Amino acid sequence: MARLWAILGFISVALTIFAIVDIIMIDESRVRGLPKWAWVLICLLLGVGPILWFIIGRERLEQRQHGRYPERKRSSAPDDDPAFLERIGRDHDRDERIRDLERRLAELDEDGSGAAAAGGDAAGPGAPDGPSRGEKPDDETGGAAGGARA
Repeated sequence: MARLWAILGFISVALTIFAIVDIIMIDESRVRGLPKWAWVLICLLLGVGPILWFIIGRERLEQRQHGRYPERKRSSAPDDDPAFLERIGRDHDRDERIRDLERRLAELDEDGSGAAAAGGDAAGPGAPDGPSRGEKPDDETGGAAGGARA
């Protein structure tokens, strides 16, 4: 039983020292209820003083909503988040522009292949790059292949 009292006494002294150091070091704006000197007296005179200090007298950082400590962002549903909704709007606009450009490209491809079939200059996607079989190559440079045979 004596060991239990010794351990409890040691814990009480350690908690009192910790509470007094905390009271001295804490910013004055975070002390609730009484001035700092009154909390030091309560911790020294009452056995439950350090417990009262940590429960009642000390303001926690999480609860502070003003001053130099920024407010915590609270999570919200995606449809309540303005940044998320804005990003969805931008994505939708971008997708719409892409669809419009693809539609225009398809129209241009159709116009180009229709002109090639009608004898125009534009070669369609399936048109050969060079002369087909049986055709004589046009050699404008007068090289060995075209100029010597004429």
